[in-house]
Amino acid sequence: MFVLLGSFVVTSAVAQEQIAEGQSQTMTELLSLLALQVENPTPERASLIDSLAVSYNAENNLKTSPDATGSTTMIAGGSTGMVTLYGTDMCGFRYYGSLDVMDMQRELNTQGYSLEKIDGKYGPNTTAAVTAFQTKAGIKVDGKFGPQSAAALMRSSVACEGDAGVTRSDATVAPANIGACSIRYQGSTDVQTIQGELVAQGYTVTKVDGKIGTETTAAVSAFQTKAGITADGKIGQATRMELARHSVVCEGLTAAEPTSSTPAAEETNPTPAVENTPTSTTEDSGIVGSKQIFASVRTTSAGIPDDTGVFTYQVTFGHTGSIYVPASPDAAFDMNVLGATTGTNVNTQGVKSIVSSGAKVLRSDGSSYYLLKNGDNLSLRMSIQPGAGDYYAELARLSYTTDNAVTIQSPAMISYGLNPGEWKSTIVTLLN
Repeated sequence: MFVLLGSFVVTSAVAQEQIAEGQSQTMTELLSLLALQVENPTPERASLIDSLAVSYNAENNLKTSPDATGSTTMIAGGSTGMVTLYGTDMCGFRYYGSLDVMDMQRELNTQGYSLEKIDGKYGPNTTAAVTAFQTKAGIKVDGKFGPQSAAALMRSSVACEGDAGVTRSDATVAPANIGACSIRYQGSTDVQTIQGELVAQGYTVTKVDGKIGTETTAAVSAFQTKAGITADGKIGQATRMELARHSVVCEGLTAAEPTSSTPAAEETNPTPAVENTPTSTTEDSGIVGSKQIFASVRTTSAGIPDDTGVFTYQVTFGHTGSIYVPASPDAAFDMNVLGATTGTNVNTQGVKSIVSSGAKVLRSDGSSYYLLKNGDNLSLRMSIQPGAGDYYAELARLSYTTDNAVTIQSPAMISYGLNPGEWKSTIVTLLN
């Protein structure tokens, strides 16, 4: 009998040594019982071990499952249908992208893809379930479960406060997220943050200014309709939770609808036409690890394309150390929108927005920056109405500083030069 706790195996030979090394109370009790169970197994003690293992899982955000011998196994990154929330977070993931077959089977089963056996064997039933999931997720359908399928499965495993299997930890800081997906918005009541997230999800808010006007109310109502909740235009807890549920972003995947606890209403936004670009090279290799470029035409609630083109650049950083990017879109980046036939910039002024997974820091002068570290994401978006025609976008500038923007009064800004050919979107067609 053994227990796998994260990255180490516990047997009776090492149990007392682990206890002596100052583990948590739950771990100490668990290891003591294990040592006794190995020498003198009893069903009652086995049940108590399972109970303590679940407690340890809740404390450390690990998964719990029985192994083939009946021992309790806990491994980071799996899925048990449980989600632990930390601090003020509203949503989390059941599954973190493990390629272990049993982990994958368990999460597929949780999401409704019925499997006859969760046994770690990749047979015809598992292949059929994976194929069905890939079809629904809008990714390559081949019945094989690789990193892209794992990321898509993680994306659809989001669960929020009040959902089945969601508990809250006393800890205020969540363990590091090692998966491919992150939740961009976690229920902040700050109006400017909410406006920025609405814009990031494709809703029109011309001024991201922290003021609730008619346009913000209309955007909230449109989102509420899409999310299947009461459409009253008010930003309450239910609205913030659904906004968080819909804010999942995954490296290497296009935007998609999350699994929701409520039925989805009529679609109000388009499925974007996506250009998946490779990891940057040339001058882009300094801070950018990977990028995705989205180009789409916004649609009305009736599904009719309107006159707005939406261009979004999702950038994942791969630098060492820390950089600071202005939270003001105009200070942070330039995006050019060009006519597809002429190759010249349009004269129309677009509406820009910026959202990041990095921490937002506020300076004493009232300005703010995003603190970005390796692996953090930045979403740069422009919505524009240049008239009927074919258009594409190019990200022309990204500005940042390596100075500490919190303590240095005038940080030195670096205007990051971009190769237009590597930052060119696909073409969208506007009918009016």
